[in-house]
Amino acid sequence: MGTLTLYAISLEDVRQWFGAPQPWSTTLLEDAEKVAHEQAKPALIGRIGPLFKHPVAPIMELPGPTMGDANALVEGRAIAADRLGPAWVIVRHWCDSTSFGSVAITLEQQQLALLDFTLVSGGLSSQFSLETIIARDPHLPLLPAPGMSVGWMPGDHAVRAASQWGAAVQSAALREDIRESADAVHGFFQLPDWTQPSDEALPPDVLALYQ
Repeated sequence: MGTLTLYAISLEDVRQWFGAPQPWSTTLLEDAEKVAHEQAKPALIGRIGPLFKHPVAPIMELPGPTMGDANALVEGRAIAADRLGPAWVIVRHWCDSTSFGSVAITLEQQQLALLDFTLVSGGLSSQFSLETIIARDPHLPLLPAPGMSVGWMPGDHAVRAASQWGAAVQSAALREDIRESADAVHGFFQLPDWTQPSDEALPPDVLALYQ
């Protein structure tokens, strides 16, 4: 079972998080403090020798993202393979904080394929299918975490998808186990930024995370 999360967000803005200039980097780090913790300091006893008669318990590394991970992201440094998962926790948090909207649906891979097949049969263009979105490489500086797929859809595609999703859901013969997910994604594509695009601002892209 996997969870597909879609964010309505400018991909260009996301790319600028990696190696972000001031004061944007300070804002990102302050926001990262909500999900990250400070790194554990080396034990003093390990640096200057034993000071106590009784053994001192070593400092345990806390799980999850650290502010070291957050600093590496905003400085544009490479993230070690074993820190990709924690780094993505921070990036997801930034997406939650800055996106125009989001949706998360839980589907097995075969259910995802069935949903796409059913909706395409109902009139949705295959270029707007969920698997197509997931497969399009966003070329982010951060590699996907193990077991994660990262994709995207350009904003102009999202505008066209918004006009097709509703009709496809209405006409498709959806099984009960995928109907709720279809309705949730349909609601996501009804954001005003896509259904009523402005001539003065570009419509947001779609960033897709499946894990």
